[in-house]
Amino acid sequence: MTAEAADLEVAKLSKFRDPRYRAIFYQIVVIALFILFVAYVSHNTAVNLEKRGIASGFGFLSQPSGFGIGIVLLMDYSSQTSTHLDVLIIGIINTLAVSISGIFLATLIGFIFGVLRLSKNWVVNKIAAVYIEVIRNIPLLVQLMFWYFAVLSVLPLVGDSMSIGNNFFINNRGVNFPAIIPSTGFWLIPVALLVAIVASVVIGKWARKRQDLTG
Repeated sequence: MTAEAADLEVAKLSKFRDPRYRAIFYQIVVIALFILFVAYVSHNTAVNLEKRGIASGFGFLSQPSGFGIGIVLLMDYSSQTSTHLDVLIIGIINTLAVSISGIFLATLIGFIFGVLRLSKNWVVNKIAAVYIEVIRNIPLLVQLMFWYFAVLSVLPLVGDSMSIGNNFFINNRGVNFPAIIPSTGFWLIPVALLVAIVASVVIGKWARKRQDLTG
């Protein structure tokens, strides 16, 4: 029995010395300690919130927001009647709008300057090269800081806005101008623009053909 007990003890020690068993044991210990830590923090937070009369959860989403929002898209918003849930939805919509417009404009600007970089015109080529190298080699955070501190922060406040004519105003919140409100006959504008583009293409082809024939 003594020899068998000794062999069993040696087998237990050899298993604990095995890196695989030790790894599993340490992982179990770490997970158990992490669960105890999370439980302690959660209980401590709940007790402190209850002592201070602070409600937890998502019930605040149904309460009126009580503050204004500068840009509201696709929704009607009022600080007295709209809830925090409406604010969350507006934030998601604004984020998607900024992201989609940013992707579109970045693609358009990148395509234009990429084509200009291939131009055989020395001036156009170098201007595109300078723009591309400056934008690529300066971190985005530095660019954001430049536009905020060197451009926006030096602009006047809303009450002291710079005016261009009677309709355009520039301040530290941006450029403000009258909104386009379509009314009767507004459809003629895009139609006229489309006709002008088609006419420009047709006249251009006709002019090139006439130049080839007559010189």
